[in-house]
Amino acid sequence: MLQITADRLTSGEGYACAGHGMSMTGRLRKACAIFDANLADNADFHMSTLPMPALITSHACPCGGPSLSTCCGPFLDGAAVPQTAEQLMRSRYSAYTLGLEAYLRATWYPASVPAGPIVERIEPPQWLGLEVKSALRLRQRKANLPEKPDRDTVEFVARYKINGRAHRLHEVSNFVRETGADGVPRWYYVDGSFPVKPGP
Repeated sequence: MLQITADRLTSGEGYACAGHGMSMTGRLRKACAIFDANLADNADFHMSTLPMPALITSHACPCGGPSLSTCCGPFLDGAAVPQTAEQLMRSRYSAYTLGLEAYLRATWYPASVPAGPIVERIEPPQWLGLEVKSALRLRQRKANLPEKPDRDTVEFVARYKINGRAHRLHEVSNFVRETGADGVPRWYYVDGSFPVKPGP
């Protein structure tokens, strides 16, 4: 099993994860690419073989949490499983900011996961921040509507720049929870819809 150690990742060319005050090394980028390549070829290659360097985990989480090590980090490195759809959505946003293709693919529902690359490598977005609007089950509880414990919807707005131009992604994401062969229930991203702004 391929092991990538943290001390090999904390040197080299720096990479700034804009908007979060979080430094990421160029070697970590390369390590993620190695991880993605090996995931397809080696069934024993797991997210837990890519420890999160202290340089990264000590900083604020990209999703807005206090620190990566106490927020999305354990999900991204395979040490924990998101317990709610919102936790998964936040960890997927963090994965996008860090370019973690393998995590995004592993947490996408198999029936709807894209065949091509998920992370844009040529002109990657500069992610600026995440705002979670609400989770469907919270709205259902407020409206006294029946809940579906293995399905949930999370509405969010993610802001980013491409080539200096600001963009805004407003999505209502659908999630489903299924129990795998290991007996562990896991949430998966299925798809999303994009609310249309009301006209003037």
